[in-house]
Amino acid sequence: MPLRLDEVSWIHGSADCAASTDPPLQVVSVDDDTHVLRQSKCFSFEAPFMYLLMGGEKAVLFDTGASPDDGDPRKILPIREAVDTLLSRRAEEGRAISELIIAHTHGHGDHVFWDRQFAGRPQTRIIGRGVGAVQHAFNLPAWPDGQATLDLGSRALVVLPLPGHVSDHIAVYDPRMQALLTGDTLYHGLLTVADWAAYRRSAARLAVFASEHPVSLVLGNHIEMTRTHGELYPLGTTFQPNEHPLPLSAEIFAEWHQACETIGNLAQRITRDHFIIERAAKVEGTSHGSHAQLQAWLVQKRREGALTIKPRARRPGKSAAEAPSSSGRAAPKYDSVGSSPYEQPTIRRPRRARMAAAASAAAGIGSAANVGVRGVEIVQVIQALDNRVRLIAGKPTIVRVYLDPATVAASTLVTGEITWRRANGGAFYLAAMNRVKLDPARTPDLMGQRFDVAESLNFVLPADALGAGSIELRLDHLNVPGGEKLPLAAQPAMTANFVTAPVLRIRAIGLRYRSTNAPTATITPGAIHFDYLRSYLTRAYPVAALAWSQIVIDGDRLRPPFGGNQSILVNAQLSALRTREISSGMDPRTHYYGLVDNEAGNSFMRGSALYDEATTIFGAVACGPCGVPNGWTGDSDASFADWYGAHELGHTFQRRHPGFPTFDPVQGTGQPRDNLETTFPYAGGLISSPAQEFVGFDFGDPALGLQMRALPGNIHHDVMTYADSQWLSAYTYEAIHDHLVHEDMALAPPNA
Repeated sequence: MPLRLDEVSWIHGSADCAASTDPPLQVVSVDDDTHVLRQSKCFSFEAPFMYLLMGGEKAVLFDTGASPDDGDPRKILPIREAVDTLLSRRAEEGRAISELIIAHTHGHGDHVFWDRQFAGRPQTRIIGRGVGAVQHAFNLPAWPDGQATLDLGSRALVVLPLPGHVSDHIAVYDPRMQALLTGDTLYHGLLTVADWAAYRRSAARLAVFASEHPVSLVLGNHIEMTRTHGELYPLGTTFQPNEHPLPLSAEIFAEWHQACETIGNLAQRITRDHFIIERAAKVEGTSHGSHAQLQAWLVQKRREGALTIKPRARRPGKSAAEAPSSSGRAAPKYDSVGSSPYEQPTIRRPRRARMAAAASAAAGIGSAANVGVRGVEIVQVIQALDNRVRLIAGKPTIVRVYLDPATVAASTLVTGEITWRRANGGAFYLAAMNRVKLDPARTPDLMGQRFDVAESLNFVLPADALGAGSIELRLDHLNVPGGEKLPLAAQPAMTANFVTAPVLRIRAIGLRYRSTNAPTATITPGAIHFDYLRSYLTRAYPVAALAWSQIVIDGDRLRPPFGGNQSILVNAQLSALRTREISSGMDPRTHYYGLVDNEAGNSFMRGSALYDEATTIFGAVACGPCGVPNGWTGDSDASFADWYGAHELGHTFQRRHPGFPTFDPVQGTGQPRDNLETTFPYAGGLISSPAQEFVGFDFGDPALGLQMRALPGNIHHDVMTYADSQWLSAYTYEAIHDHLVHEDMALAPPNA
């Protein structure tokens, strides 16, 4: 039987978050295909709920959660890990999905912050924010009227426009569960409104819809009320014992609609048992008519990102009434909710930026009042400041903006927005995924900013922007987070052109063998090595799609200790397997790669690719070792199968050894240069020239604990070398793309 959500005990924070044992994310499975996730209040006091719904073919995750309250970049919400685990469980049951959709009830920051974890995930589509992106993704041309169907395969969801709380809000109806997801528009709490007229119309439309469809569950994005009717927890609390259950009943829609009509066009507050609506009078700056109006304004501005709220849980041993304020007086109570045992949050307004020209022109810090822009890069894997490296359609893409710290007079946090558009189309606004600190006392040069992802203002382009063809990009504005816009000269438009890339087809073959140390033991490559190789190819190769399959077989003549010709024997076995499988229908564009575990360093097999000496052409088969690197070649993660496999597979795309480190024939160290490799352009096998024109970029993989990072061209080497810290240079990246395009045309089956 499905789980009853009104009986679930949710994690609800702690009076002392430092001592809390709550996980950062709670996952509750209603049934095999329906999962509700809640973020810990000690991670973010917003504690939003997220919903993962699976059909026969697709799955959709509504919302990805909020940033940590303390802004600690080391804190990562394991949302992708949780989703991948649930989807893997389905796949193990023989019910794998073909696509994961990341959608949002609306675009506020506490519901979209962790979208970045899903950037680059195979078979995943991330729906952008803003009315235009939502209209396009769900096919809602008559917004805010009409409705759309999101078909997951044997589970068709109804998507309804629901503006008011924010312009791009939607509701989602699931007939299977008879559940209506209402986001931040309706839940147990203080309902905040950005556009009252739109909100009032949404309430009327949703009440009609609910009266015409069976609704058993109404599920919002937050719980802000106790079990005592009409009682709110204070804004910002990290401890909510005695919470109201999550679901509302269908009767709530008529009550909610009636409350909106009662308010009408008057500025007033309506309190009901299960929600409170505040339609405030003009609320600007700090002029508020009541604590209630202030609280509603704070909630809305926090979620818009316009205020930072520092949560503080009750200190052990003291109630809020006993805890002294910074002035020595007792902490104030919220008169809107009565006496409360929860200490109130500290509200920090963003400081006003001081511009260099206005404050310190005489000191030579800046000659104009505008924030300086040093450069903009549009990067996927590697890029130059003139953006000459080709961009692949559909591949995760980040726009990095480099600002000049010398153009502000005092240390200032800065964020901003860019716009993007297609030819003759409307502009879409995209907010930065981070904020940068500009400090005239600390002025990294442009190269230092390119080398550190935290030093650039970064914008991850949505999936809709990544289609083949050109888009126009422009830095629209900069602002203090949640505050004023900063002076910025009109920025020139940039054009990003995305070219198509064929699917990369890889069949990964793990080969088993008998251990020499324990003859009865079988050595088999672990799943982690397949995962690392697959992730690296997805992130670093010039493709947007990877058709991947993997199996484990017995190695025919695989017996340690491995001699110098062992990989040749493995390639022969793989080549025979490939021939058989292609004759049985396998796509002839598929490259085969064998993984041989190194038995914790005891049985290392050197890798190679199939090669025809007569024609000097590599075949589509290669193999190599896998294992834990333990610092080998500067690698400290869980597997070296990633870059090693990318190197050997590079040969199958006709990439050759450039000869770095320089080969020493006496010692037998270094890399002999392939005589046919005569045009490798970078000294020392690096991914850039000494002028540092190129910098690499790795989107990372949260599922493997790999962080997004910039890869300085002066310490990272091309993947076809034998040197440390390998990535793809622009030379190798574009050459592999060229060969993929050629291979796709030459080897495509007749009916492909």
